[in-house]
Amino acid sequence: MKEGRSVSVVRRIIVLLSILICLSPLAAATVAGVNEPIDISSAPVDTVTIGAQRSSDGVPLSLSVTLAADAVQNGTQVKMLTQICVNSGVCYSPTPLEMLSNSDNSTWIGVVIPDEDHTYVNYRLQLFYEDGAVEERFPAEGWAKLWSDCHLYEGEWGGSCEEELSVDKGLLPAPGIGIFFAALGLALIVGRRLRENSC
Repeated sequence: MKEGRSVSVVRRIIVLLSILICLSPLAAATVAGVNEPIDISSAPVDTVTIGAQRSSDGVPLSLSVTLAADAVQNGTQVKMLTQICVNSGVCYSPTPLEMLSNSDNSTWIGVVIPDEDHTYVNYRLQLFYEDGAVEERFPAEGWAKLWSDCHLYEGEWGGSCEEELSVDKGLLPAPGIGIFFAALGLALIVGRRLRENSC
């Protein structure tokens, strides 16, 4: 009876393992090379303009914001937060971007210089309203994203890079491998202990 129970437990762990492996690619909503602009449909903003379709190492990149008329009248202040992620998989700490405005504070512009060997530039719009100093973020969670013209993401080169990484397509993605071996080890340990207890 106990032996049958141990088999049942191992089967449940294997089912859980399968579910986790299937879900692991879905957890990453990011699609390599696909820019993710700011959704300004609910923002008091007319336009957010990025100076290029792709960012380049060491090349200044402009980000400009034009406020809606009501926001200008309310004395809205514009700030931008940027974050550089590089091809090694590291994302540096977010950095406030200095934004300069025109004479009537309707248009704000800042410039970021991407690091060498970068994957993409994350950016987030921050609005501060004079009447109550309320801050709003766009996007509210996460980042907008501009991809580099030469990026390495999850083992694949993209953009204008001619270099290609030799990846065995038969292997699971790195997160899937870790989940697989962790769950397999757990299954073996649980099964062994249950068999010992049945003796």
